Amino acid sequence: MTNSIKSALTKYSQKQIKSNKKKKKSTKRKGIAPEKQVEKEVMPWLKLNGFSCNVVESKAVYNPMLNRYVRGQTDAGFPDIAGCTPYGYGAFIELKAKGTRRTLKEHQRAFLIEKIECGAFAVCVDGVECLREIYIKCSGLSKDERVKLLKDHLPKKRVSKADDKSFFD
Repeated sequence: MTNSIKSALTKYSQKQIKSNKKKKKSTKRKGIAPEKQVEKEVMPWLKLNGFSCNVVESKAVYNPMLNRYVRGQTDAGFPDIAGCTPYGYGAFIELKAKGTRRTLKEHQRAFLIEKIECGAFAVCVDGVECLREIYIKCSGLSKDERVKLLKDHLPKKRVSKADDKSFFD
């Protein structure tokens, strides 16, 4: 091979190496997930107000021993935080990113309603202010009043236009 060909190949390969380095994207996350930010605000408030709650991870988790993802701790629909109130009632809290309470899925809503009907404090919140407000409103209410208030506080069932029966009438 001549020197000019070697020189050209060397320059070409160096350009390729430099361009590949520029194209590589970092896999590290720069910020915290919005739901996790709400969790960081809510958990200290719960502890400060006498709740005994734990964060429950329902997503799949990577197990390096098995070299694969394994099922999470709970079934789909189980809320992000579970525990009990200072008065011993069950507490189930579904967390959403700020301003996105409306994204509550129907199976999550059904779970919360089931727990509310059993007398638990079950809510969907998008921040500590929302949690504080509903908890204060629930204080001192009878069971029937509390059940109605908590059900009314849940985001309404989402209805898609495809589900609208009157469209075809």
